[in-house]
Order: sequence, then structure tokens, then C-alpha cells
Amino acid sequence: MQRVVNAQGDVVAVRLPVASLVHTAQLVPQDVKNSELPQQGAQVLAQLAELLAEFNALRSDVVKLNVYVRDAEAAAAFHELLREWFGEQAPSVAYVVSPLPNSSAAIGLDVIIALPATTSASVAYHRLQPLPGGSKLAAASVLPNGDAVYVS
Repeated sequence: MQRVVNAQGDVVAVRLPVASLVHTAQLVPQDVKNSELPQQGAQVLAQLAELLAEFNALRSDVVKLNVYVRDAEAAAAFHELLREWFGEQAPSVAYVVSPLPNSSAAIGLDVIIALPATTSASVAYHRLQPLPGGSKLAAASVLPNGDAVYVS
């Protein structure tokens, strides 16, 4: 895997060898009543950690994050959380300022994770176990090997 980094040290692109790609549903904080961005960010990163464990993947296998935030301030704060969480193995990240499904939420994200290549020629759908903090299930799809280009 090759990561392309800009002058600020942010990963702007990731080039992969042949791999199967996991695409997740949007992860959102489960407890938003008495929490703000640092806590909500920690909640979605905990959900991401559970997903990685479900697929026997590492943080370094995350290649792309689409992060949805309520405002630019939330994007800047979450950017710092991501730097700490991923360290040198950060994915490419696209930030979108957008209303979220829960108006009290500051953040949501969906993820693309690279897995070792498989021989499957069809999409595999996964319904995962309940995630921390809630009973909702996260859905993920694993795309078979093949070329893919993502432009943000």
C-alpha cells in the first residue's frame, strides 16, 4: 500500500495492490445528548475499531474515510483526533459539512477498508454485531477484487 502525503503531512491518496474492499454504512455517535465532538469522535472511532476487529483488519488497512461534520470547527477538531488515532498509517480523508441524521450529532463517517484479495467474484454483504453504546447494527459490503478509483 502506498500513501501519498501533502506538505502538511495529510494523506491525500492511497494506492493499493489487488484487494477486496469493505465499504461500511455511516457510523454515527450513539450517545449525543450529553456529549460534544471529542466524546462523539471517540464513539465513532470505537465503532470503527469494532468493525476492524470483525474483519480481522488493522488501523493501517483503512484506506479512505468520508467524514460528515456539522461545521468546519468540528472538522478541524476531528482531524486532530484522527491524527492521534491513526498515527503514521492514516487513510485519505474527505470532509463534508452536512446536516447529520441526528441533529445533535457533530460527526458521522463511513469507511473503506482493504482486505487481502479473495477469489470471490461477487459482493458479500455483512450484518455486524451490535456496536458499543447502542443496539443498532452496522452494515458493510465487501467488494470483490478489481480496479476502483475514488475521487473526493
